[in-house]
Amino acid sequence: EGRRLLAAGKPADALPFYGQALDMAEVHLGSDSAALGLLLHELGTVFRAAGDLGRAEEQFRRALTILEGALGPDHPALPPTLADLARLVEQRGDPADAQVLYQRLVAGLRRTREAGDEEIVSALGQLALSLDQQQRPDEAESLYRRAVAEADGQGRESVELATVLNNL
Repeated sequence: EGRRLLAAGKPADALPFYGQALDMAEVHLGSDSAALGLLLHELGTVFRAAGDLGRAEEQFRRALTILEGALGPDHPALPPTLADLARLVEQRGDPADAQVLYQRLVAGLRRTREAGDEEIVSALGQLALSLDQQQRPDEAESLYRRAVAEADGQGRESVELATVLNNL
């Protein structure tokens, strides 16, 4: 029901259902279950959609901790949580914290994806943008150029590459 309400554009109405699911998951799955981590990530998305960015960040951070512990740092379930958390932190105006999260995201993607993957290009672009927002244009330019080179090296053109080129 929570997912249906979220899909219908009613995240505030979906929150009680997600709260019930979270309570049940904590009791029946335990506090270190990967399934609980995935549910917390989804709950973070609902809070973000409802406009409660503080609670969204809290859920994303908790999800990341649980997923890393349960699945390890190289599991493919981690990048979406890292990316959502980094974007949220950046949105609230903390580019230095976002930079650390984007660095972790790039490193994790490099371990699990092939060179030139669109998500790597996008994460490099976001990392560069966080450096640019910190008034570190030389470092940002270097990362933008690295993202372009990586994408070009694979012969791929994408929205991610276009965004990186625009920001560069």
